Amino acid sequence: DFLPIVTYNLENATIPDNLADPQFATPGKIDILIGAQSFFDIIKNDEIRSPNSGLVFRNTVFGYVASGAVNSTTPVQYCGFISQVQSIDDCLRKFWEVETINEPAKMLSEEEEFCEHHYKTTHKRDETGRYIVQIPVNGIEKLGESKTMAIKRLDQLWKRLSRDEAMKNLYQDFMQEYLDLDHMEKVNDVKSASPLCYYLPHHGVFRPEKTTTKLRVVFNASPPTTSGSSLNDHLLKGLVKEDIFEIMTRFRKHKFAFTTDIQKMYRQIHIDPAQRDLLRIIWKDREDTDPTEFRLKTVTYGTASAPFLAIRTLKQLALVESSRFPLASDVTQQDA
Repeated sequence: DFLPIVTYNLENATIPDNLADPQFATPGKIDILIGAQSFFDIIKNDEIRSPNSGLVFRNTVFGYVASGAVNSTTPVQYCGFISQVQSIDDCLRKFWEVETINEPAKMLSEEEEFCEHHYKTTHKRDETGRYIVQIPVNGIEKLGESKTMAIKRLDQLWKRLSRDEAMKNLYQDFMQEYLDLDHMEKVNDVKSASPLCYYLPHHGVFRPEKTTTKLRVVFNASPPTTSGSSLNDHLLKGLVKEDIFEIMTRFRKHKFAFTTDIQKMYRQIHIDPAQRDLLRIIWKDREDTDPTEFRLKTVTYGTASAPFLAIRTLKQLALVESSRFPLASDVTQQDA
């Protein structure tokens, strides 16, 4: 630091000859600090006042030292305050305007409106109460050939399974369970396939460290066919979820909350038999056997329309059964 902080104007000052610091009016570095306990040891009684400059020169053992006021370098700051008195009614009105949640009208897109209309006019229930739905599609007639690609993916899958006995056993068990639960069926007459046919390649996500589901089989409807487009390119997604803010707000209204999971939820819903050729797969139980064609009979995860069909069917079930289960119906329709 430098002292003084600004150069002092000595034009009108009366200055004694014996100064401790002849350059006292010019900012300079501090050479030494002397403690307060030594102040009275170095100070002397005589002083010289310079009335025109406001300086006082006090004699010390080192010579005269100057003291006095200097101009401040801090800029002057100005503040203005305006106070407006508002009525309590105005304050409350503005408060509620800020806190009120405006709920704009929910507008469905053209695709969402089509999916909703398509579902309402095509879904049905069989004699057991199970729902049968149709997949909303667009331009599906442009779908190309996909069987060659699916066979190639199956060969790649078996190269991996042949190196991992644990994964192979779980994969075989999964496919057998699919058959046992009647969630897929064997294609007996391959030559009579529908012109609109898509073969879903599949692979496994194997995590042996898991305590529950060690293997998750993934059906993939996104690989392109010979036309360059995939099955998912021709499926419509529809409206799946409500606004997440509304769901979270309702969730936090209660002190306790429960969440549940429906086992094999998608697979509880059947696909209309007329569309099942869009959900063909190729599988063989052993590496050295010929592949067999199957049709998946239920809503299949990995297809773009599956979430809409599953959620919409759940809400439809809640609506139809509202008279029997009013509380469950309300919760399902709001928070599913």
